[in-house]
Amino acid sequence: MSDNIVNFIIFLLFIILLIPTFIQVKYGVRALAGWTNMKFGEVSLFCFFGEFLLGIGMFFIVAFVSSLFSSVADSPRCGFGFAGIAVFSIPIAFLNLIIALFQKIVLK
Repeated sequence: MSDNIVNFIIFLLFIILLIPTFIQVKYGVRALAGWTNMKFGEVSLFCFFGEFLLGIGMFFIVAFVSSLFSSVADSPRCGFGFAGIAVFSIPIAFLNLIIALFQKIVLK
């Protein structure tokens, strides 16, 4: 049962990694239209670096949560599988940049 809980928490953390992408889509258009005080470059950089910070933070959160639900009798597990979360955030960060470029080209 604890494996199901850990898997569900990891799934939720992967969904959280998509938050900067949604922010880029929503506030990038608003910044280009002049509806916010933030400039478009600020929004794009915030989302790009926010993705990296979320990826690193999620790595440590998943390692902590999985250690809470593992028993002492279990054999020690390799933590390299958690690196997928940090590595998964890199393509999403570049996806944010592609979305920003697309927004800039389309809304010009």
